[in-house]
Amino acid sequence: MKKLFSMMVLICLFLGVGCTPPAQTSLSGTIQKMDDTFILMTDDQTQYKVEGADVSEMVFQRVKVTGTVLEDGQGKTINILTYEPEE
Repeated sequence: MKKLFSMMVLICLFLGVGCTPPAQTSLSGTIQKMDDTFILMTDDQTQYKVEGADVSEMVFQRVKVTGTVLEDGQGKTINILTYEPEE
């Protein structure tokens, strides 16, 4: 994911296109595991595929995460920069 982001920035700079990196977002929810994928399920039932952090020890726990959200045809992904348990 980091390589993809770096490549996008380089392409934008090369082409002179005014690209801005995705804004950081904070979300709260419960970490769930589906097959080999970790999901952040928010209170409004929105699912975010988790990338960028090992949250394996947080399954079934509420967390607050900060990261960048990308959305494509397969759904939403959050590239987590930081996370912490919620009380």
